[in-house]
Amino acid sequence: MLLVVAAAVNRLKYIKHSTFVTPVKRIMLPDNFTKVNQQDIGLLKLKNALPRNSKHISVAKMPLQSPPPGLRCNVMGWGRVYQAGPMASYLLYIDVMTIDSLKCAKLLNVPTMGLLCAIDDNPVTAQQPCVGDWGSPLMHGSTVYGIVSVIVGCGDDKPSVYTDVYLNIDWINKKINTDTSSTISVPHWLIYFIIVIVQNRLFSLFIFVRQN
Repeated sequence: MLLVVAAAVNRLKYIKHSTFVTPVKRIMLPDNFTKVNQQDIGLLKLKNALPRNSKHISVAKMPLQSPPPGLRCNVMGWGRVYQAGPMASYLLYIDVMTIDSLKCAKLLNVPTMGLLCAIDDNPVTAQQPCVGDWGSPLMHGSTVYGIVSVIVGCGDDKPSVYTDVYLNIDWINKKINTDTSSTISVPHWLIYFIIVIVQNRLFSLFIFVRQN
């Protein structure tokens, strides 16, 4: 059974009256999905709606556009704290800046780059998502612009690569509207998670909501 756990900053600790756990009722993928998709994304429909009155659970917004180059963002996750190191117990985050896709392709030495890229431009820190951070959100404020898709390195000066949430908004809205047209009475945004699929494994870390 696939479970979603919310309000758990420490991934190893269940906090009574705070942590929320629910089974996944359904997994939704694009019709043309393969494990080598550039825009690897999916939706999890939860069996139980997340509580609306919890001070430990917040709702992230979907973007109104793709992030421009130079946007300062945070990436958070429970992946390895360094190359071949231990997995984080507590939620960690790093600061990155989005960069132009052509610059990203040049830095990664690839012919084209269709995904969203960001980089830690501080030569002292030079951090990026590590193994175990797939599915982590790339956020500016309360808006989720990207989802960690490709682990390029772990603590070097290369860009990190993300699924662009904005490029998938039409598909997300279509799936939710179709699925909720006649069967769901609670607000849509309480029962859906964005996920990324990487080589037949599921990773999810956050909730999203359409921005009115």
